Amino acid sequence: MDAKELSKEYFNKKGIDSQFDVVLGELAFSVIHEWKQIMKNSVTLLKRGGRIGLLDWYRPKNDVVTKMINYFADAEITRDTESYVKSLVSEYKPIYKFFFQSVYIGKGIK
Repeated sequence: MDAKELSKEYFNKKGIDSQFDVVLGELAFSVIHEWKQIMKNSVTLLKRGGRIGLLDWYRPKNDVVTKMINYFADAEITRDTESYVKSLVSEYKPIYKFFFQSVYIGKGIK
């Protein structure tokens, strides 16, 4: 489905429970144009105590490597998706960073 349509109303119309235990984003928020809206909608679908897991890119400097990754992946990896998810959940922590500290795995609890 189109991730922009994620909402309680969408799932309720389909007769599906709109409260989830887990939301998982794998290399998604660095490539989706409306990433803030979609991340916020995803977190609103979590039950209290529900978890969000992220695996994504983040490089704060816009150097040649970043520009190449952005071009070939059709991404924007200078987005600080971790800081944004921290503002949406009560508890977030990074778990692991690799590929020159540019790819991260993190988890949060609503």
